[in-house]
Amino acid sequence: MSFPGSRRTSWLSRDSPLAGHASSRRRREWRPDQLAFELNGIILAADANFVLHDNPAVLDLARQVVHRRLGLASNGSAEGA
Repeated sequence: MSFPGSRRTSWLSRDSPLAGHASSRRRREWRPDQLAFELNGIILAADANFVLHDNPAVLDLARQVVHRRLGLASNGSAEGA
């Protein structure tokens, strides 16, 4: 998935390690393009909230949400591993 002029698309790639990990866990529950869209939305919302409200706590919240969406433990490792 790619957006014209965007430099942030490399992590959105269907071949990225994060997408691959989520793929192995929930192959039938999601589509790679949908996961990329959701993760991009979370990151953009966190960035906007941080800039508008100067609230660094929102970055940690976004990290937790991304980890939960990818099925990762809080330390970044796969849950249950």
